[in-house]
Amino acid sequence: MVGRPTTYSHKRAQRFLDAIANGATLNDACSSPTSPSRSAIYRWLHKHSEFRNSYDMARAERAQAWAEEIIDIAENTSGDLLPGPGGGLVQNDAAIQRDRLRVDTRKWLMARSDPKRFGDRQHHEITSTETLALRVEAPQWMQERLAARAANRAPMLDGQVVDMEEAGVPGGGEAVSRVKK
Repeated sequence: MVGRPTTYSHKRAQRFLDAIANGATLNDACSSPTSPSRSAIYRWLHKHSEFRNSYDMARAERAQAWAEEIIDIAENTSGDLLPGPGGGLVQNDAAIQRDRLRVDTRKWLMARSDPKRFGDRQHHEITSTETLALRVEAPQWMQERLAARAANRAPMLDGQVVDMEEAGVPGGGEAVSRVKK
């Protein structure tokens, strides 16, 4: 009696990966008696990093294959109409609902497997009728320097002219040099 293959080989792995990339689910790809079992695939994923990387790429390709299947499902109108009781045609609601379910299932799986490409993009916007006031308080030395520049005079601290350059403030000597002249 010959069992299912469990030994990893590049050829077996490639056949499995091709099936996944072409849209097969893990169950589908493992359904054939000549295919590796699910447990063998899980072991391969655990033991072989090259296989794991290739499996991730195959899953991304599968999502693209499902996107193309969605178009095929949506455009296929065969079965949407049935012969009616008076000889005319009536809508086949069951077939339409089934196609909707097939499309929605693929969209949901695609969004979960590759959210960057197929996930819902969310945009959050916050609006308010409230006016917010923002007050930024500068350090005391900066307030004095700004006031001095505004008044076109040297900065003062307790009534004394302050040499800002000596205090280590970059460019602080401008006001003092104007006063010392």
